[in-house]
Amino acid sequence: MMAVKFRTTGMRNLMIEIIGYLFIILFVYAAVTKFINFEHFRLQLGQFPFLSAFADYVAWGVPMLEILVSLLYFLPKLRLAGLWASFALMVIFSTYIIFVLFADSIPCSCGGVIASLSWSQ
Repeated sequence: MMAVKFRTTGMRNLMIEIIGYLFIILFVYAAVTKFINFEHFRLQLGQFPFLSAFADYVAWGVPMLEILVSLLYFLPKLRLAGLWASFALMVIFSTYIIFVLFADSIPCSCGGVIASLSWSQ
């Protein structure tokens, strides 16, 4: 019984580590892409009605927040906070996508892999 419990705990820790590393890759990639195409990202945010007044702040804040969340994974005591922050960022991103799908004009500051997808995909 103890071996099973230890094995389950080990598998759980491994899964948390893998998820953490995948989020690090995702968020660092997304932040670097936004910084490389910063002007395009900022202009696209400015075209969205409820973000236009805050486009400059959001354009700097989002990639900085993505890097900050990625850094949380490197400190074992903050890894759980990193998981929760990742969850929050993904909820915010999903909410943004839902708003965009119902908007009159669809801005796209997408980069990388998802740039070739349509909004409904």
